[in-house]
Amino acid sequence: MTRYVLRRILWGILLLILVSALTFVLFRILPTAEPARLRAMAAPAERRQDVCEHESVRLSLDNLMTFPWIATAISAGRLKLHGCFFDIRSGILERLGGDGIFRAIAD
Repeated sequence: MTRYVLRRILWGILLLILVSALTFVLFRILPTAEPARLRAMAAPAERRQDVCEHESVRLSLDNLMTFPWIATAISAGRLKLHGCFFDIRSGILERLGGDGIFRAIAD
């Protein structure tokens, strides 16, 4: 019985360490959407949500470019990244153009 309790305690400690490490990685190491939020706060109040959503797509594309294998594949012409946003309120799918502007994709 004592061995069972000790094993359960050790597994609990191990699980606590793993969850703590995962939490650290998610909230301290991986990039956040804070830059998107800051850019959105500069927009008029009625447009902030849309601006933040679009900026999050741009931020995700920028983050992907920090991975060497992705940047290499793009520079070699083997990969092309596209940024899209689906506005669930209107049902419109928008694509980020080369000029940095989101435009609705035609039906």
